[in-house]
Amino acid sequence: MPPAQEEGCPTAHRIFVTLVGGGAFQRASICHAGQSELMHIEPINGVGELSLRDLTSVDVLLAWNEHDIIEELKSQLAIVARWCPIVAISEGASVPQVVRAMKAGAIDFLTKPVRREALFAAINAAIERARANGARELSLRGLNDGHASLTPRERQVLALVAQGWPNRAIAAELGVAVRTVKAHRAQVMHKMHLSCVADLVHAATRLGLIRRA
Repeated sequence: MPPAQEEGCPTAHRIFVTLVGGGAFQRASICHAGQSELMHIEPINGVGELSLRDLTSVDVLLAWNEHDIIEELKSQLAIVARWCPIVAISEGASVPQVVRAMKAGAIDFLTKPVRREALFAAINAAIERARANGARELSLRGLNDGHASLTPRERQVLALVAQGWPNRAIAAELGVAVRTVKAHRAQVMHKMHLSCVADLVHAATRLGLIRRA
């Protein structure tokens, strides 16, 4: 299945992949396997060349699993404040090598000969992971923005409600009327776009206001 081709959408956007490391023949074989109208693979010699390139359009990094290349790639991405899914490739790998690569940050591991179907499947999975990661970042950014819009008193109410305090206990703790607590709570729900207490607890957990059990 071609990468990123959605049902009913034959003109899905083209995927840009950067292939890092390996020898010239190895890179050529991967580029040949991934040849598609919907995907462009750009091979480069090593991690050092990434600093000379614009990574904003790169959807996936393919990396030959040599030495500590996954760690190097992550360090380079951190420098430019960019997250990008990494798929490791090797001529052959033991279980410990695969485990080390995955722990280092690779989200998939392919071994040569890399079949076209396996390559496309790995890239599709990487893109879906990137979309999910972006959605989580966007969601957390929205929560942070909503939390920043709260008044100090509303933040106190948010924290106490998330910890399971009833309105009367919060009112006694803050020295205000119960109706005032209810008003603050309503403002918290409105400003943070929350619909129920469960959403409030989840938001507070993601913001680090309460610890997970």
